[in-house]
Amino acid sequence: MGLSPPAAWPWAVSFWLVSSLSAESTRLSALCTLRSFSALAQRPSSIQPPSPRVRSYRDYCCCAGACARVRERLISTAGVASSFPVGITAMADPYGDGKGFRQQQQRQKLKPALEVEDFINLLHGSDPVRVELTRLENELQYKEKELGEAQAEIKALRLSERAREKAVEDLTEELTKVDEKLKLTESLLESKNLEAKKINDEKKAALAAQFAAEATLRRVHAAQKDDDMPPIEAILAPLEAELKLARLEIAKLQDDNRALDRLTKSKEAALLEAERTVQIALAKASLVDDLQNKNQELMKQIEICQEENKILDRMHRQKVAEVEKLTQTVRELEEAVLAGGAAANAVRDYQRKVQEMNEERKTLDRELARAKVSANRVAVVVANEWKDGNDKVMPVKQWLEERRILQGEMQQLRDKLSIAERAARSEAQLKDKFQLRLKVLEEGLRMSTTRANNMRSSVSTTTTTLVNHAKGASKSFDGGCRSLDRYKGHINGTVGGYSIRFAV
Repeated sequence: MGLSPPAAWPWAVSFWLVSSLSAESTRLSALCTLRSFSALAQRPSSIQPPSPRVRSYRDYCCCAGACARVRERLISTAGVASSFPVGITAMADPYGDGKGFRQQQQRQKLKPALEVEDFINLLHGSDPVRVELTRLENELQYKEKELGEAQAEIKALRLSERAREKAVEDLTEELTKVDEKLKLTESLLESKNLEAKKINDEKKAALAAQFAAEATLRRVHAAQKDDDMPPIEAILAPLEAELKLARLEIAKLQDDNRALDRLTKSKEAALLEAERTVQIALAKASLVDDLQNKNQELMKQIEICQEENKILDRMHRQKVAEVEKLTQTVRELEEAVLAGGAAANAVRDYQRKVQEMNEERKTLDRELARAKVSANRVAVVVANEWKDGNDKVMPVKQWLEERRILQGEMQQLRDKLSIAERAARSEAQLKDKFQLRLKVLEEGLRMSTTRANNMRSSVSTTTTTLVNHAKGASKSFDGGCRSLDRYKGHINGTVGGYSIRFAV
């Protein structure tokens, strides 16, 4: 009479776990189940399927083993998974140097590993929680690599920034030195200009003296014609000597002026070079400003990445907490399934016993009615026989003893019926208690699922379907069949003894 549990019961448990985790894990588990069903569909028809009882026991053992493996893996991986972040949602290509393309290539490299793990899970049984954890670990490694690259770039940018700051400091020092040199050259130019002005003034004074001397000579020549004057050579000799000295001084001053012109030209060239260096320094300063702006942008991006990392850490912790809650719900569901199956089997056995005892009661009532009718007939026949036999006295004592024996047996049967009714009532009370426990468990599971995120809104429906599957599966357990057979044999024996005794 025991019905086998539905073959899709372990798949229901796996689907329930997968739906509570994420959309990607559901896709992977659906792929695993489709492949497994296709493999079952492609099985040759020559192989005989196992018996329903063996298949149900195997499915139940497989489900219990899968739940235990999931629980152990969750416990073993929860401690490792809680210490790392899930990953950083990096930008597609923030620097424009092809990093987004490399990230896509690395993601494409991770996909075949997941397909291989899916195939291994198909061989060893679907384990969506392990698939989800491996996916999260791969994403973590990938995001850690991205973090390492970003940190290395940040270090390189900081080093380049320090080098540029040193270059700017050197350029500022050179600028200060060039400014000092410019100030010195300007002061020298002013002094040389003053000297040149003095020389020009002296030259003008010498020319004026020369013109005055020539005028005096003309006057002397004019006066010499009239009066007897000393010779002109005696007058011109000192003047010529003064002229020679003045010419020598003029030549020296011209040489000095040429040297000053050369110095001014060299200073102008130095000034032009200084202006060029100043322009280069300004360009470098603008580059430094641009680099500082880029550095600030990178720091902002780093802060954004750190905030995303914190958010992902929180999400990872929430997922770990959800996984722990799911493990607890799995344990509670296992206990509920086991308790519900045992209770349902016990209630079913008691119902069978009550039905059998009611049937036996009906048969006993029928046999009692028949016995009463036969006893009345026998009494009538005996009375008629004794009446025919010269009106002899009836053996009332014998008839009373037989009646007393029959009444005692009837009382025993009534006691048995009362005991059976009490057992049926107690079984009905137990059944009500177990139903109340199942309702309380369902309400607790629904409350726990309503507290979860919107991503887990479908968990409530899956839990109710799983409990319904568990109820359907609990109907298939065969507990108490042997005790029922023994009880049937015992009752049949007693009834047979009664019928034999009654016939005797």
